[in-house]
Amino acid sequence: MLRSADAPRERSEPAALVPGTITALASAFACALACSPGRADPHACSDADATSTCRRDAPLAGEYPAADDVILEWLAEDDAPPGCGLGVVVDGAIVHLRGLGLADRRRGRPYTLATLGALGSVSKTITAIALHRLLAARGPEGPSLDQPLGELLPAIPELLADVPLRALLNHSAGLESLLYGEAYPRPYLDDEALGRLFEGEEHPTLWPRDTYWGLRERLVAGSPGTYANVNYHLVGAILDFYAIDGVDPATIRALDFDAAASGAFAGEGEAGYVAYTLEAVAHGASSPDDHLTSMCPRTPWMPELAALARGEGDDGEDATVAGFASGRIASGGWMMTVGDFARLVALLDREALVDRATLRANPTRINIGLGTDAAAEAGEGTWVMQQGLSGGLETPAIHHLGRVDGYTAYYRLTEAIPDLVPSIGVALLCNGRVKNSKMVSTTESIVDAVDRDLRDHGAPSRRADPALAGCDDT
Repeated sequence: MLRSADAPRERSEPAALVPGTITALASAFACALACSPGRADPHACSDADATSTCRRDAPLAGEYPAADDVILEWLAEDDAPPGCGLGVVVDGAIVHLRGLGLADRRRGRPYTLATLGALGSVSKTITAIALHRLLAARGPEGPSLDQPLGELLPAIPELLADVPLRALLNHSAGLESLLYGEAYPRPYLDDEALGRLFEGEEHPTLWPRDTYWGLRERLVAGSPGTYANVNYHLVGAILDFYAIDGVDPATIRALDFDAAASGAFAGEGEAGYVAYTLEAVAHGASSPDDHLTSMCPRTPWMPELAALARGEGDDGEDATVAGFASGRIASGGWMMTVGDFARLVALLDREALVDRATLRANPTRINIGLGTDAAAEAGEGTWVMQQGLSGGLETPAIHHLGRVDGYTAYYRLTEAIPDLVPSIGVALLCNGRVKNSKMVSTTESIVDAVDRDLRDHGAPSRRADPALAGCDDT
């Protein structure tokens, strides 16, 4: 149960972005999805993927009163969400998965291990992992965290030219969030460009590089430590520029505004941020058992976006219509089942994709209400805090929260104290908008309950029951 201080870590090699590599990876991945019957959009979320993930995870389903009861008591409260998916990780292994409550209150559908949920801002951790893996793959010839954005993004506004890349990751760049309505590239889209971007299923989405051109002149200066989605919009754009069909980034930086606006380097759509992130994160672990099979971008194609980009329609619709153009995936648009969410936490614990120390490096105090001052620090991909444990012990922990539309997600992962306390991770994915402080306190209660249970019994006192996975109940 306890992991020694010098236990070996496994690490899969990041995908190397050399000319043609990302194209080949993207094409293979796109065909694996798009060539399946009824799957026109290679990036669309798939019930089939969610169900197959559920069946893979069914042996981990069961009853774990120490953790489940915390959720069940919460769901009985008046302001509770309809249902939640719960994953518990101990020493880098998923030990428990359970869907509790309802995924759809109106239809009475239960929350199961096949239920897809939106991660919201937890997507920032995924984007940070993808960036760190890209930096490792490119080595000294690629971008670096200390490199100014003026050398990484084309036609960068003066406001950002000297800001180092790492300042985006830990929200120290001094940028304020934009309104959702500013998320799409309204400034340059004319009817001809819209025809290319929004025509049928040939180009079913906007990409982070497209969004960058739309928002770059609308950036708002704030103060260092202001938590802002726009930081990760820009990280997504950098990943998108560097992963585009093997094109040399120097060539992209040399393109002028008009060339970018005309879609001169739009590629096939499969290459870029989404494909690289799926390859480097969802399928980045060396073992297929660790792949995040259900991971997908939420609602990348919305026909109404074309009208909004033309300046038509009700601006009040922006938050729901424009909020999930693919340009926003990097900051808050990924979806997955709770089993894959727990698997992501397990991969973080085992450092199979990136060092945990890398993600929590250079913490900066951020202005966001989580109900506890100790939680309000951002590293380079996660938030960082100290976790109190029973017996008066304390250990570092990483965590992140996300809220978007009708979903709230949160994970927390404590660090092991060798020969005393194992690492404990909790992935909580709820079908409802939950107050930040409630999500944090509920997860903290689960960590405490699991910690006490492990101290009392040496292993999780749970009963396995694959039938509780509910893979065929959706």
